[in-house]
Amino acid sequence: MQAEDWLKAVEKQLVIAQCNDREKVLYGSGHLHGAAQDWWDSYCFAHQDPYTITWDEFKAAFKTHHVPAGLVKLKEFLSLKQGSMTVCEYHDKFTQLLRYCPNEVENDEDKQDHFLEGLNDGLSYMMSNVKYASFQEMVDRALVLESKRRKMEDKKRKCNSSQQKNNNNGRVNHVKLETAEEAPDVRRWLELIKDYELEIHYHLGKANVVADALSRKSQVNMLEATELPMELLAEFEYLNLGFVANTQGTSMDIEPTLEQEIRKGQKDDEEIKKILKLLEEGRAPGFRVDQEGIVWHKDRLCVPDIQRIKDVILKECHESSYSIHPGGTKMY
Repeated sequence: MQAEDWLKAVEKQLVIAQCNDREKVLYGSGHLHGAAQDWWDSYCFAHQDPYTITWDEFKAAFKTHHVPAGLVKLKEFLSLKQGSMTVCEYHDKFTQLLRYCPNEVENDEDKQDHFLEGLNDGLSYMMSNVKYASFQEMVDRALVLESKRRKMEDKKRKCNSSQQKNNNNGRVNHVKLETAEEAPDVRRWLELIKDYELEIHYHLGKANVVADALSRKSQVNMLEATELPMELLAEFEYLNLGFVANTQGTSMDIEPTLEQEIRKGQKDDEEIKKILKLLEEGRAPGFRVDQEGIVWHKDRLCVPDIQRIKDVILKECHESSYSIHPGGTKMY
């Protein structure tokens, strides 16, 4: 028990017992143990007349020695974060430190702001867009969301276990975004795609078997819009992903920039021109030219002798978090 909490508990007992001043000192000192008892013995030994110590003097000396300075508690309050604590544990710690910071938290709105700032990112994000009538209402909402997240985590574990069984049977593993933290392979892929501008469209397993008539239309009118769950929005925020609003019905073809640079560079490369000449003479085994006039060696694109392009290729191979051998099926 904290020193100040102990002192308050003793004072409540003294009020019930209706003790006089001397009896209060005897009762309070009689409930000291360990280091606190050693302190009291030293205090009485150094006092001119221990029998004249009043209850107010006892409280003042006790607080000076055992209760930390207000500045220390203020710093602890301002830096308080939920971390690994549950919402209930975080609320208890928050309330305990709040007593030392009356000037920092003057009203209920300040209390809500400080409490929200200390919550974990996912929970704080889900609660940040809602206005609460009171601090207690905010705490109640945080407890409800935490309970829902725990239930979701239980479902994730069951889902993850089921997906692992499917993988053992040679089936495709469809993993939702919420399971990224528990699936290392998925987490690595999500970290990879964060470097690119992508739109993620999730389809339920049954709807993702074959393309239907709706998916083949070049333009679709939205018939119904539903709000996404706050938990999913929090995961998108954590992954730095978002939705593009107010877009027009346009189509986009995405082509790898590096490949286009290689194709353009072949036109002015002297070695490529020599290979083309040898192809015309039938003396370039393994080489071929596609319909666009681009030179290939078997199934690989020939890279022109341009230093800038070679530097880009080497940088991508050596600095990328992922690598794969040509013709391989596993990525490392």
